[in-house]
Amino acid sequence: MLLTGATGFLGAFLLRDLLTHTQARAHCLVRAADPAAGLARVKQALAKYGLWQPQFAARIDAVPGDLAAPRLGLDEATFAALAGRVDAVLHAGAQVNYVQPYAAHRAANVGGTLEVLRFAATGRLKPVHHVSSIAVFGPSGFFGGKRVVREDDSIDDHLQYLQLDIGYTASKWVAEKAVWSAGALGLPVTVYRPGFIMGDSRSGAGNADDFVGRSVRGAVQIGGYPDLPRQRKEFVPVDFVSRAILHIAGAAGTQGRAYHLVPPELRQSPDLGQFFAMICEFGYPLAQWTYAQWVDRAVQDSRERDNPLCSLLPMLFERVYRDELTRWELYEDMPQYDTSNTTEALAGSGVRFVALDRALIAKYLRYWIATGQLPPVRAHEGGRGGEHLLAGR
Repeated sequence: MLLTGATGFLGAFLLRDLLTHTQARAHCLVRAADPAAGLARVKQALAKYGLWQPQFAARIDAVPGDLAAPRLGLDEATFAALAGRVDAVLHAGAQVNYVQPYAAHRAANVGGTLEVLRFAATGRLKPVHHVSSIAVFGPSGFFGGKRVVREDDSIDDHLQYLQLDIGYTASKWVAEKAVWSAGALGLPVTVYRPGFIMGDSRSGAGNADDFVGRSVRGAVQIGGYPDLPRQRKEFVPVDFVSRAILHIAGAAGTQGRAYHLVPPELRQSPDLGQFFAMICEFGYPLAQWTYAQWVDRAVQDSRERDNPLCSLLPMLFERVYRDELTRWELYEDMPQYDTSNTTEALAGSGVRFVALDRALIAKYLRYWIATGQLPPVRAHEGGRGGEHLLAGR
């Protein structure tokens, strides 16, 4: 199997699970000068989250290349030879930046997907398992869109909302559209749309540099979070996403469909207020401010010291709708994302969704504290004693 994105967060878990639960050999496209350097990068990515096992090396072929380049950065002979050896493609690679425009994402996310499709059609047809995003539906809820978005609904109906979204989201929409077009021409394709991917539900290992991680660390640093009462986030553990993708990819009769990898029930999706309230329970004294106040505090803090929110500020304060609302504020009253295809495909597999509750948040906070990405909880007047739970006492 050809795997793109193996050095990313989700990609590292996909590779671990591919090598643990299947007999497949993993050909990992990675930016590197040579295969040895590529394997070192892959090993480093898995080790970062405690996933690396020495025996993995024997089943990994690091392929030096570039997702943003023609033929995936390979010469014609190498491209054709690899296409002849590989029997499937798991495309999880993408450039993710919440500030850069569509043009900055186009080469890797759109062009890379087109090259993956070209690769899959070279020689014998190979199935493509494409990792998209639930964000391809954009802020449709704000504008009175469908209250339930089904997995087999066309993404065409949501194109109108993307002009108000970030460049990354637009690039994922175009990439997914290309995948469906290839499927209509006869290429076997399957699409997976994860929600907000959080850390491992067992170890707590996560990516503290993603949007949610920076939002939490930034909120802790400035001592407050935004009051966005109608915002629900589709939080989903990375290990569930990885196991679900690989199970569905290996099951019969799953091609040609989309799968929403999100909480299957609305009650399993906390809104932002509930999310930050649970963090407060563990001893972080966070105030609730209006969105404008919160952004002002983040801007001021970023001027005085390094704040994890600094790189997100252009998205957080740029007003994109009627000169009143920012992109984040538009993500309210979101629809329910139906998971019928996913539920059917995972029936009897033992792959189960784990909801983001107090126990899971505790694991994430412990991991971020242990890795130095969050300050330890300090006892404070009126505290509830949650710091003892985080310390394992």
